[in-house]
Amino acid sequence: MSSPFFAFLQNFAYADIYFIISTLLFQHSLPAFWAIENLIVGRLA
Repeated sequence: MSSPFFAFLQNFAYADIYFIISTLLFQHSLPAFWAIENLIVGRLA
């Protein structure tokens, strides 16, 4: 995927992305948190 948004994300470390997303979503929706976590782990695998 070569979208501008994806290119933007690549400028950050995966750990930073994980921290930001998990911090934001964990406060609101645990199921959403797990869904995002699974997506990130899937990309790293």
